[in-house]
Amino acid sequence: MIAAFLFSLTLAGAIKYSPSGSDIVVKATSTRDDIRISVSDQGIGIGAEDLSGIFKPFQRTAATRDTIPGIGLGLSASRHIVEKHGGTLTVESRLGEGSTFTVELPRQAKLASAAKRAEALRLHAGAVPA
Repeated sequence: MIAAFLFSLTLAGAIKYSPSGSDIVVKATSTRDDIRISVSDQGIGIGAEDLSGIFKPFQRTAATRDTIPGIGLGLSASRHIVEKHGGTLTVESRLGEGSTFTVELPRQAKLASAAKRAEALRLHAGAVPA
């Protein structure tokens, strides 16, 4: 379920920042341990000077700030959700050539194990179990 939600956010971003009629490529792979979804576009891309800040809340690139609607929360929220589920959200991009966003998530067994560890830490710290 979380993979589908993140896929839709990533795909929506690719559509939003790509010229009409351009290609968007989606690749999904899985292993015994992980699920990986990559969305590549032929959009405006992200300059090297902007890459380090694009996952920060309310951060917009100079190229999009005045031309494409948004407030700069989509990537920040997406990364937060992915990390809370034990995964990663990364980007590769070149200005004027497009971007590839990749979500990697652990399969459910790893998630259950991480949840048990988190619960054990809460109990150890004296918190009341949920």
